[in-house]
Amino acid sequence: MKFLFFSIVFVLGSFISIGQRSTDIFVNEPNTKTTQYSEDEKVIYDAHWAGFDIGFNTMMSAPFKRDFDSNPYWENNIANSIQFNMGLWEYKIPIVRQYLGITTGLGFSISSYSFKNDSKNYTLQYNSDTTYAQVFSPGILYNDTIDGKLRNNYLTLGYFTVPLLIEFATKEREKKSFYAAAGVVAGIRFTSSYLQSGRYESGDRFYNTIRAKYNTNLLSIEATARFGYDWGGFFASYNLNTLFKEGKTVNVYPFRAGITFNVDYNEISEEEFDFDFENPVNDRYSK
Repeated sequence: MKFLFFSIVFVLGSFISIGQRSTDIFVNEPNTKTTQYSEDEKVIYDAHWAGFDIGFNTMMSAPFKRDFDSNPYWENNIANSIQFNMGLWEYKIPIVRQYLGITTGLGFSISSYSFKNDSKNYTLQYNSDTTYAQVFSPGILYNDTIDGKLRNNYLTLGYFTVPLLIEFATKEREKKSFYAAAGVVAGIRFTSSYLQSGRYESGDRFYNTIRAKYNTNLLSIEATARFGYDWGGFFASYNLNTLFKEGKTVNVYPFRAGITFNVDYNEISEEEFDFDFENPVNDRYSK
């Protein structure tokens, strides 16, 4: 019984100590208060992962090199190959206050690779041994000889992502802060599909989607760099491992670059929960 009593006291005491991490101090002026933080209160430094990126993809045979003479179908249409990244959660481990830290988080990415070309279009094919492409014809997909015009021709891959970045920033919060970060982003594929759509010579439309892995690697490791100011910036990343499994085709390394729109979730949550329960009416009209 004594053990149970002391256990309850200990738990209640723990909650009380946690709840007293900050103290509201009211001054003589009406409806005015300041917040005094205890010594063990941790300052949260904003990272620069949460938000979204929009950019373009290109397939490369080696760093800064597109040499696919024997496999020209991997020379994707860059203008139609879109990259979208979304950072859902972020956390920064400070090393030197806000100036230097380690950033991690969670997110996802959608990568599309267009094989639509004005001079020649390709249709991706695969089997257990290889991944390749043939010059486009609807007959390849439907086993007939009907010709047609291709409108969309995409391989789309989706990944859940986790970053590990060394980040420099000039301020604790994202607002009016210059930042730069570099490191790696690990991804695990959760979806893959291939889409072709267009019109037959008769004018009838065709739309074909194949949900298959096309011998792509389950895991993705990217080297990445990011920099910017306040809510905007730029990003670039390069795959350290090949897009397709070894031996299934030539080495293909995606390179991505584009613009970043940062979102400060900490600021949003503070504004959402910053409410004076002692004077709710005055708090409402004071904002």
